[in-house]
Amino acid sequence: MCLPTHPLLAIARMTGNPVIASETATFIRQGKTDPLNPNRIWNGIKAYNHYFYMPRSGPTPLVKSVKGVARGLVSRHKLPTKEFVVGDNRTVYLYQPAVKTPVPLVVVYDGPDYLKRGRLNVIVDNLIAAQRIRPFAMAMVQNGGQARSLEYSGGHNYTIVCSKHRSTQYNKE
Repeated sequence: MCLPTHPLLAIARMTGNPVIASETATFIRQGKTDPLNPNRIWNGIKAYNHYFYMPRSGPTPLVKSVKGVARGLVSRHKLPTKEFVVGDNRTVYLYQPAVKTPVPLVVVYDGPDYLKRGRLNVIVDNLIAAQRIRPFAMAMVQNGGQARSLEYSGGHNYTIVCSKHRSTQYNKE
């Protein structure tokens, strides 16, 4: 399939950035300045990402609240972390879908970013309403700042914290 060449695609190819061959793709150039592209979004870690949409693409409509779609409940809690990771506690947002039956739990690292900037709860609500996914709960965990890499590597101490507190009743803020 031969696609029209977008000027920004040509730049992406020349600079070694990955290019998705689709007319409906979104391209993101992470953490690097792109003087030819004014479209940018804060990435949450001290830099902006530049982005553009292909001709027949755009932001997903799933991030918009739809009238009549049942909304899950999001609550904010503090998880005591003691001496195992940076800080004494960690913010965790819990999402419970608008169903009364037990559901699986998905743990989302960098959770507050996905909740606030990515509107993950709205996307999940819309996908559940469209019956594109089955309902699930989410624990959206704040990253550990300096200990972020350790946590994401599944280090021994972080595993102990998770297993020690998985059944603990958290203090609601």
